[in-house]
Amino acid sequence: MNPGFTIRLLAGVLALVLGTAVLGPGEAQAPEAAKKKPVLTEKTAASRFGWGGAMWDYAWELGESLSSSAYRGTNIKGGTWQDRSTGTGRAVRYGGGIEMMTGPIAGYGETANHYGTTSLTLQGKADKVGRWEVRERYRYRKNGGTRPFTFVFELIPEAENSAACPGQVITVARTVLGTAKVQIGVKNGQKRWSRTFAGYKRPEKKGRVYAVEVRAKKITWFINGQAIASIANKQAMPGVKLTPRMRLIGPNKAQPKGKLMRPTDSLIDWLRHWNLKRGKTAPKGVGLKSGGPAPC
Repeated sequence: MNPGFTIRLLAGVLALVLGTAVLGPGEAQAPEAAKKKPVLTEKTAASRFGWGGAMWDYAWELGESLSSSAYRGTNIKGGTWQDRSTGTGRAVRYGGGIEMMTGPIAGYGETANHYGTTSLTLQGKADKVGRWEVRERYRYRKNGGTRPFTFVFELIPEAENSAACPGQVITVARTVLGTAKVQIGVKNGQKRWSRTFAGYKRPEKKGRVYAVEVRAKKITWFINGQAIASIANKQAMPGVKLTPRMRLIGPNKAQPKGKLMRPTDSLIDWLRHWNLKRGKTAPKGVGLKSGGPAPC
């Protein structure tokens, strides 16, 4: 047997064994209060609500590229990541994850003037309902300005993957990197709902876990395993197949001296998807407000 294949096989088996504890059923949870203190310690909604084994899990643990199948899961066939940039950024794989970079690094055309939006969109794995969860971190570069980029994790119709703001959007999380606030929301045509949460301050390189559960008649949002909000308004339900998109958003053009953006890497450790067959029903959480800022 090929030695490289043997090592890869053993690594995969070990990951599946260890992953059972991460993805297995968790403890029950009482309904979240609107003024409850945010959970800052990282937890997953999957383990807390017992979602079971993921349908697919992109973790890039074994050197996979953007076109590789999911790392593990019950439905890993198909699916490829499409990266786009409107400026200096790009998406690359790193050891144990994927990252969106706001611009080149030392030795590869590095510049202090980083700008534009870098995005990663999954193709070929869309679903109308289900659960999606991601672990995201960020780190700063040494040279450049101080104005922060914005990270967004959202679900969009696969057919509109290139649109900046498609007709239907579920904003799972939108946060200005380095701040304590997280905005969530949903847009369906001209109607939109949103809410902003504070209290999630974290240092550089510290992760946050964002998740969303989409049912036919209800959407629930989670941060670090805590159900924070939900909406059951039928006008808010997208009703179309959705796919995850991650974006690192900056200005569309290079900035003048003194207003430079802060060069940043957004690190995605893993992204997973579950169906609705297992797990406890999420508590209602607080409601969203009609109108407000555009989710995308």
